[in-house]
Amino acid sequence: MVDITSKSASALGRWKSGEEKVYADAADIIANLARDKNNNIIETIKVITHSMGGAFGNGFIAGLQRYISMSPIEIQRQIKITLAANFDPYQAEDFHANPDVKTQQFKHKNGWNIIGMGWLANGTEDGAEQVSVNKNDSSDHSIFSFFSNISKLVEGNYTWDNVNQKWIKQ
Repeated sequence: MVDITSKSASALGRWKSGEEKVYADAADIIANLARDKNNNIIETIKVITHSMGGAFGNGFIAGLQRYISMSPIEIQRQIKITLAANFDPYQAEDFHANPDVKTQQFKHKNGWNIIGMGWLANGTEDGAEQVSVNKNDSSDHSIFSFFSNISKLVEGNYTWDNVNQKWIKQ
């Protein structure tokens, strides 16, 4: 039986937990971002979540943005959160993508897959880019069923375009 008083029982509770957790980790996250020879931050922050972690990740991003906003302005300008990739976020209809962060939602839609729970997290996260829904026969809720999507996340070096306010792959 689920304890409905638990923070993990609701999307809002998980969002708040993520927001609270970031304050314990934010300084270390920022301190460990890659820097150039002049100590300028050159690495971006990406948040990848699965299932109940979707709401937690969105709260984590909001808390991290608040933490960053209290940093010196020259540091604020260097720290970029460039992606939230939410894989089959549970209760996605109960939270919204952060408008300042590119957010992609990946989900499966297979109502027949009762054992694999492909039906479990088919809600739509408002404001998130909906990456094509995977309807293949092997889809289920497990993160392992998203490997083909994960492999398409583009790794590489990017530079920030101040004019167009976006990252450009080099």
